[in-house]
Amino acid sequence: MGEFIKVLGEVNIGKEKLNIELNRGIDDKIIHIQNDKIRYECSMSEFKKIASAIIFAKENLISYKRIDDDNNSFTQA
Repeated sequence: MGEFIKVLGEVNIGKEKLNIELNRGIDDKIIHIQNDKIRYECSMSEFKKIASAIIFAKENLISYKRIDDDNNSFTQA
């Protein structure tokens, strides 16, 4: 466990809300993605890879499903 620095944000997955926290570890800064049921710890570089993959997947979903990103609704083909 590291020293808490600040909350970076939160994300909702289904009915679960997860906090994203920046912490200071022994050697480097670490990220905790957590709530009262689960905690995932990763390095800053791992977090950037995960975040990039999620953003890429979202963009692909919007493109494939023809979703209007402004209101998350489907558009007619």
